[in-house]
Amino acid sequence: MGGIDIFSALPNRVRPHLMGHRIQYRNSVVGRFAISSCLCCCVVTIASLCHAQLSAKQPIVSDLASIRIEADSLKSEQLAIGERLVKEYPDSFNVLRIMGYVHSTHGNLQQMAECWERCRQISPNRPDIYDQLGRHAFSTEAFDDAIQHWEKTLTLDPKFSGVHRRMGEALIAAGKPAEAAKVLEQAVAIDERDFEAHYQLGESLFQLQQYEQAKAAYQRAVAISSQYSKAVYGLVKSSARLAQADDVAKYSKQFQSLEQAAIEADQDFRKNFDDLQKIRSDVAVTFVDSGRIYAADNRTDEALKLWLRAAVIDKQNEMSRNLAAKLYLTQKKPTEALHLLQELVAIDPENAMYHQQAGMLMATAKHFSGAEKHFRKLIELEPKRGEGYRLLAKLYLNTRRNRAMAVKLAAQALKIEPVADSYFVLGWAFAQNNQMEPAEKALRRAIELAPNNKTYQQLFESIFRNKKPTADEAS
Repeated sequence: MGGIDIFSALPNRVRPHLMGHRIQYRNSVVGRFAISSCLCCCVVTIASLCHAQLSAKQPIVSDLASIRIEADSLKSEQLAIGERLVKEYPDSFNVLRIMGYVHSTHGNLQQMAECWERCRQISPNRPDIYDQLGRHAFSTEAFDDAIQHWEKTLTLDPKFSGVHRRMGEALIAAGKPAEAAKVLEQAVAIDERDFEAHYQLGESLFQLQQYEQAKAAYQRAVAISSQYSKAVYGLVKSSARLAQADDVAKYSKQFQSLEQAAIEADQDFRKNFDDLQKIRSDVAVTFVDSGRIYAADNRTDEALKLWLRAAVIDKQNEMSRNLAAKLYLTQKKPTEALHLLQELVAIDPENAMYHQQAGMLMATAKHFSGAEKHFRKLIELEPKRGEGYRLLAKLYLNTRRNRAMAVKLAAQALKIEPVADSYFVLGWAFAQNNQMEPAEKALRRAIELAPNNKTYQQLFESIFRNKKPTADEAS
């Protein structure tokens, strides 16, 4: 089908720069590609000029030198721990994988690839390693090698996330659009919400000159992600090939709006992006993973040092604090564990489990007001879970205050979760409120549901010394 004049879709300030191309290329296939390319290049050029103008107005960071010193120090520390692990565990798959990611963050791509290759030799059936090898080959434009690695990935795991899409993109780059289309059809069948796969499918179909099918694929991508400008530009060029002038104009306008929004978003990102924080985050992850290596080898002191160091490096790293807190608890150091849990609550105040764990440790340490605060927050965050109600009721019963409220809390827990512990707390609360008949009934039910729980037995016997449950009743 013949092409159409897409100059009318261009903004006035851009149109004069392209008019010289109209006569020479207007009716040729090459020309249509050239015009499309010019449109894209002009938009990118305008974006670059706007970016340069805005960037020039940004203030120069006065402490840039100190930031660079800290960044270099952190990266050196990261590299050192990676090299130390490789020296101590030279044949460990997990250590080599850690080192591969270290090299990746340092931009040492050849060393990274060597680590993946050694990982492959140690564990030849790991699909994630072939995926990493494929990514590296693709980044160096070794498309045939990338395709081979991803074929192996899919042999080991036919539904490995994202590999069909990446392999399809490599096939397109290798000049094999027909093969790419087949692979990308599988990609969208596996994950119909993968808008990038729909876009790549559109690209393969466009190269096959199946413009209607290509346009449909681009439309599916935009339907999933309306801000995906690549797919919108795909609609521009496919509509042009189909001589659909109205759609060319419509999608060109949409594309220009998205590109302008992208310029503004890029400026905002650059203004707020903290490159040092990204480095801190990467280094902290390395320390967390390295700590796991030592912990698995029962070298808990080294593991703890690395996890605590990760927590210092990255104030937002949760895993380092979680692992260190768990280790402290196994070492009978609740005070240290509580300190880390309080940091976790500050990082993620909406995490119910953090409030539960912090509240329990505070209750054990007799910080009752703090424990109450955490248990109340736990109930607020998870009102349909019984644990928060039971814990707050137990706190009141242990401190012998708010006894009437303890009954209400226990009753709510029982309503939500009619389990042994709910009956136990309710019976305990009734007993403290001198409601002995319902207390006995609830405690007997708790013992019936959990006959081997000594705590339930002991409380029942302490309250009803002359009315111990019989073996039949407790079974």
